[in-house]
Amino acid sequence: MTCRGCEKRINNAVTKLQGIIEVKADKEGKVTVKYDLMKVRLENIEQEIVKLGYKPSDKLMQKMKRSMIHDSEATEY
Repeated sequence: MTCRGCEKRINNAVTKLQGIIEVKADKEGKVTVKYDLMKVRLENIEQEIVKLGYKPSDKLMQKMKRSMIHDSEATEY
């Protein structure tokens, strides 16, 4: 993710998922997502981003899963 177009593509795609409260992607490759765990799963969010051609690092996915356990409101992607 290197430009505003990439940010916008991710923001638009993830926002369409049911249960998404807020999405913020930046050109540095960081995506912050606030979502309702009762309506959408982390795997669904990841799948939407991967469909666009982006792949999160394994280290980052492990961090997200740990964060999800402790803070279900906000998770960095």
